[in-house]
Amino acid sequence: MQNYNKRDVIFGAAACIFGIAMIASAWKLENGFSYDGVGPRVLPIIVSAGIAISGVFMAISALRREEKEELVQINWLPAAIVSSGILFMYFFILTLGWIVSATVLFFMVAMAFKSRRQIATLLIGFISSTATFVIFNYLMGIRLPIGSLFSFLT
Repeated sequence: MQNYNKRDVIFGAAACIFGIAMIASAWKLENGFSYDGVGPRVLPIIVSAGIAISGVFMAISALRREEKEELVQINWLPAAIVSSGILFMYFFILTLGWIVSATVLFFMVAMAFKSRRQIATLLIGFISSTATFVIFNYLMGIRLPIGSLFSFLT
């Protein structure tokens, strides 16, 4: 008699397979320069290994569970708001630039977590996105997009 949740086992196995596939994909990345302490493939391999290991533990946990848990009601609205913020940033970062798109993303995530201070949230998002823009562009030399609408500033 099956006492485990088949969906959880399948999800864990799928996460494990996905992690292994991502490790194989990351392994094909070229190494950086010889003077680089850490090449471009290290972080993707670490993250992929974490996904694969998490998948193994999810599957084992699902197999060991003897009683079915009661399904929890999930509120999908916050996930949809955060996902739409990420999609907004993906589609508009080149047009609006880092500062505006990161501010909008910050605001949407805060609203998804029921922030009640809209003006303060916008200000904090603007200040933090501007700070990261300045740090990356001018201190680290990593160019974040300023946006085609604001290209006259460069």
